Amino acid sequence: MRTMPKAAPPAEAEPKPAPDTAARGCLTNVALGEVRRLCRAPAPDPLGYPRPPLDRAALALSLELAYMTYTLDLEPWMRAGWTDISIQVDNLLQSGVTVGESESASSENVRALINAWKVARARMALREHNPLAQIRGAFRQREKSDTIKAVTMLHPAGRGRYVVAIGFMGTGSRFYDWFSNFRFTTENGFHKGFAQLTDCFEQSADRILFPGAAAALGLPRLTLRNILADMRSPDSRFSLWMAGHSQGAAVMQVFCHRLLEDWGVLPGNIVGYGFASPTTAAGDTGRAPGSYPLFHVLNSEDLVPRVGALKHLGLCLRYRADDALRDAAYGWSAEPDAARERAEAETLLRHVEDTPTMLETLAAFCETMIEEKTEESLNALMEKRWSIPPLDKAFSYAGDKAGDTLKRMARYARVAYRSVSGRRMEEGTVAALRAEMAPVFRAHTVRALLGMLATRLHPPHMLSRAHRQPGSYGYIVTRGGDRLEPFVWEDVPGGLPAPRQGKGYAAFAPVGRPGAGPRAAKPRRPAGRSARNRGIGALRAGRQTRCVHDAVSGRQPASCAVYLPSVASAVRGLLWPRRRKGRRG
Repeated sequence: MRTMPKAAPPAEAEPKPAPDTAARGCLTNVALGEVRRLCRAPAPDPLGYPRPPLDRAALALSLELAYMTYTLDLEPWMRAGWTDISIQVDNLLQSGVTVGESESASSENVRALINAWKVARARMALREHNPLAQIRGAFRQREKSDTIKAVTMLHPAGRGRYVVAIGFMGTGSRFYDWFSNFRFTTENGFHKGFAQLTDCFEQSADRILFPGAAAALGLPRLTLRNILADMRSPDSRFSLWMAGHSQGAAVMQVFCHRLLEDWGVLPGNIVGYGFASPTTAAGDTGRAPGSYPLFHVLNSEDLVPRVGALKHLGLCLRYRADDALRDAAYGWSAEPDAARERAEAETLLRHVEDTPTMLETLAAFCETMIEEKTEESLNALMEKRWSIPPLDKAFSYAGDKAGDTLKRMARYARVAYRSVSGRRMEEGTVAALRAEMAPVFRAHTVRALLGMLATRLHPPHMLSRAHRQPGSYGYIVTRGGDRLEPFVWEDVPGGLPAPRQGKGYAAFAPVGRPGAGPRAAKPRRPAGRSARNRGIGALRAGRQTRCVHDAVSGRQPASCAVYLPSVASAVRGLLWPRRRKGRRG
């Protein structure tokens, strides 16, 4: 296998980054080619852990990347200089979407058609409508979740370096996309569903290709596995930037853990931003939860970040919801009846603070529904069309009586509770919750109850609303960045993890001071070309070549071109004395 070159390539061999104004994000108006903000050196955060400085442009870029994974609108990103794009939906991988340079019109048209076909095929997979295909997809999830959805791409960062971006999509619109979220039992200390999705993405590391970068580096082939292996070095020419929303932010955490622990990637080569990130880890990960090079933006009224497992990996940034956020991003009705229904929904969800309390609430909810509603009314759920597509499909394919399904859900909640917390569920707590929920169940139909819950849960969780109106996380990034409260999770011996709060609000890196920018890739001699394996003349020539590489990368060695040849001549005179002409040995 060829060794990846470490010296910076000539300027003409590297695609030029697009200007900052070439393309901008649809939610934040950030320049999509501003990758220098993603390559900052780590520094201590407010809680003492080294990580890249919190940057407004990087936060906005991450929101745009997380949003793009839902729409697959790649055209602005490609205009901004992003290339070598791969799209994975389940086991379907569309790899190698590139931007043409200096090609004929006909070849560029062919490339555009191929790119459009790949993107269209990925979009069709995301919006699967064929009933038979949906049934096959659902059966695939019975043993292991494989509904991973991710976009991978690359952008030159200057001076021979590259930024590799991975955007993980959240839960999709297909009903079986939700199955992985409800695998609350743990696997190797992590939420089982999120860990299985990460497995599916990792298995594609050899198939995710970067043909444009390979050509620029003079390599016959460059894969994600090659890049991650190179990131074990502090002098790697690659930096990894990740982003995700909801389930996507959960996969980002598990993948980051595996990069550090299994792949040996250095944390200084990684940065990630999650939005509405669930908790993912339940056991000992081998390092402090706050030490991971990740940021998580959380809305205090969003219940999703409270559940999943027991702790986040990285620095959490909580925005305490206020009326300004609700008025701008939730779209809630101000009518008295609507406000009363939201208050009743809050009564049903009041107990949810973390995954164990959520599982207690789920068990109480299912058992209260069985007690308060007749079997006929529950079975009628399967015959109605729901405004929430996952519920509609789930009831359609359940195949059992609704009461039996609810009983199984309550039993599973108890099993998952013990797997996550290590103890049995307190039945007294569940009984108290049932008594509190019963009046609300008696006052509303089942359909109305579930509609009330959807109205309460969905708006605080959204990146954006219809017609690109700001969702809660779009509002927080664009208007609420100065009110983010930092905290990290810490392991407690003999108990559950607990959060440790930082002081005040999180501080952003100064605007207009992007720092030193990406460092030049350090030249290294390829394997097998050491001095022991080469002659003195070749050693001298090789050293002079390194001097040329140093000049390209900005280094100015003082005297290598003069001093080294003289030393080499002296050594050669000692080892191989010059023989007089005409004499034979």
